[in-house]
Amino acid sequence: MINKWKEESENLLVLDAGDLLYPRVSESPTNDRKEIMNLKAEAIVAAFNYMSCDAITIGQDDLLWGKENLLGVLNEAEFPVVSANLMDSRSGKPLFRPYAIKQVRGLKVGIFGLLSRPGRGTEGGFSDCTVLDPLVTAQKMVSTLRKKTDFIILLSNLGYAKDLELARKVEGINVIVGGHTGVNLSYPRIIRNTVVLQIAKRGRYLGRLDITIHDLSRPFINLATMAMLRRRVDGIDNQLKRLDNDGTQESEKKRSKRETLKRRKAETERILKLYEGHNEMTNRIVPLTENVAKDAECGRILKAYLDQIAEAEKAFLLKAGSSSRAPTKRPE
Repeated sequence: MINKWKEESENLLVLDAGDLLYPRVSESPTNDRKEIMNLKAEAIVAAFNYMSCDAITIGQDDLLWGKENLLGVLNEAEFPVVSANLMDSRSGKPLFRPYAIKQVRGLKVGIFGLLSRPGRGTEGGFSDCTVLDPLVTAQKMVSTLRKKTDFIILLSNLGYAKDLELARKVEGINVIVGGHTGVNLSYPRIIRNTVVLQIAKRGRYLGRLDITIHDLSRPFINLATMAMLRRRVDGIDNQLKRLDNDGTQESEKKRSKRETLKRRKAETERILKLYEGHNEMTNRIVPLTENVAKDAECGRILKAYLDQIAEAEKAFLLKAGSSSRAPTKRPE
C-alpha cells in the first residue's frame, strides 16, 4: 500500500506516532515471552526500514522494558526516532533526537515528537528516564522550528484529548499526527490552524492525509466539508425549482419558504467564499485487511524474523506444556 501511494506521489511522508513496537500488557512477561516480543519488535523495525519511514516517535508502551532494551531494538533503525521530551535521567540529555527536518517539494518540514508522562502500570520502563512537560516542550520546539522550517508536524503520543488541548494552546503546529488512544478520525479536527489526526492502534488501519498549500499563512479546510457545502447549495437550488414549478398559486406561505431557502443559499455561498484560498486537505483511513495486496519483497525480508518467532513460540509452548505436566510431590 505504501509503495502504491509513493508511485502516486513522490511527496509522501511515512510517519508513526508511537506505541509501535510492543503491545500493552497487564503483567510482566516471562523472559521467554520477552524474547518473542523483542523479535516481533525487530521485525517491525525491519519493515519500517523497507518502507523508507521518515520518522517515528516513542510511546509509553515502547518503554515496556526500559531504555536500554528500547535502544537495542532500535539499533538497526534506518529512520529518525524523534522525541523532544524524553530525557536520559543520568545525563539530562534527550534519549533520541528532538526533531528531524525533511525536504518536501521545496518545503522544509520539521517533525518533532512528544509522549505523556508514565501512567499506572508503565512506570517501570521509565526508571532511567525523565519526561518533560509536553506543553512547555511543544512551545520550545515550535519556537526552534519556526526559524528553521516552513511547516511543522508533531508526532504525538499524548492521546486525543491532550492533542486537542495542545492545538488550542500552542500556535504554529500545522499537523498533529496523534497516537496512544487510537481514535479513528475519518474527519480530522481543525483547531485554529492545526489539523489533528489519529487512527486506531496496532497496524489495523493506515491513514493518509493529502494537503495542498496555497498560502502558509492561511488556515486549512477539509475538501469533504467544501463538497458538503456545495451539495447543500445544489439541494437548495433543486428545492427552489420545485417550488417554482409545483403549479400551485402563489401564497404567503410559499413566498416565506422561498425567502428562507434563498437566505440559506446565500449564507452557504458566503461560507464557501470565505474558504476560497484556504490550504486544502483530505483524509483517508484504509483498513489493512486480507484484501490489501502483500508486498513480496517485504515478505522476504520478514521471513527470517517470522521463522525465528515461530521457533521461539513453539519452544515456549513446549516448555509451558512440560511445566503443566510436571508431577507434584506429596508432602512427607
